[in-house]
Amino acid sequence: MEKKELYDHSIKYDTSHLPKFLQEEIKLLETYDKNNDFINYDALSSAMEGHLKNYLLNKRITERDFKIMMRKYGGYVD
Repeated sequence: MEKKELYDHSIKYDTSHLPKFLQEEIKLLETYDKNNDFINYDALSSAMEGHLKNYLLNKRITERDFKIMMRKYGGYVD
């Protein structure tokens, strides 16, 4: 099976300021990408969108964080 990038590797962004839960989700997404596990990647990226929205609404991340993470891991384009 051909390796397909599941997230946008060209986007570089320091995630160390994000809540630990999101940092762990990002690590998992990157592992799924590395293993070409698109099923688990898709499931987790869908869940992460909801988590990002929740953190944004509760002002735990910025709108910039939200947009960058959605572009990088969720395929979101604005």
